[in-house]
Amino acid sequence: MIFFTGANLKSQELPTYKEVGVAAGGAAYIGEVVKSVNPLYLRPSIGMFYRQNMNEFMGWRAQLTYNNLSGDDSRPADNFSDRRNSSFNVSILELMAVGEFHFLDYRQIKSPYKTSPYIFAGLGGFWLFGDDPGPYSYSNIQPVIPFGAGMKWKLNRHWHLGVELGFRKTFFDYIDGVSELPDTNAGLNKGANGYSYQYGNKYDNDWYYNLHFTLNYVIIKIPCPVDPN
Repeated sequence: MIFFTGANLKSQELPTYKEVGVAAGGAAYIGEVVKSVNPLYLRPSIGMFYRQNMNEFMGWRAQLTYNNLSGDDSRPADNFSDRRNSSFNVSILELMAVGEFHFLDYRQIKSPYKTSPYIFAGLGGFWLFGDDPGPYSYSNIQPVIPFGAGMKWKLNRHWHLGVELGFRKTFFDYIDGVSELPDTNAGLNKGANGYSYQYGNKYDNDWYYNLHFTLNYVIIKIPCPVDPN
């Protein structure tokens, strides 16, 4: 990860900070049914994580998260989606590993800062379940690229609070159950009763995102002095 390049050598002389914590908030999706960020579609999201801080500014985190995602055409973006009248409600179990960069050294005891913004990015995967594949055939296990930003607050030596907005870039177009249908005729897909409006764009993959509040416990290990002789 690019966040780990140029690590400060002084980190070897500092206490080691390991963290365990929980994250809770909301998750939502962006795709054919909901075409932009919309807080009205936030659904429950909860996770747990382990974080290893490498030095004052950089670290890595492993996190397991459950997301409920849903959407519908009750707020159609155009006449076609109004006719489509599609809806979905699925669950996603995600495992990710990300690198983090903090802009301020807020963890050290003598630091004048008690808070810091941060950014993160990495790799992960998810398992989609509760879906109806309909006419499509796909794997329910898919890769994902997580990235985002947040803010952390140091309550005391062992407890930290945070808020984080994270986006997930997928390579998958079936979270909402809508993509391009097989078409045996030129133009729009046709069904037994004429045109079908269950359309999508298979080249425009779905996204999802989390808004999380975090609480973590800091495990501090003070290094033993080294005898120079």
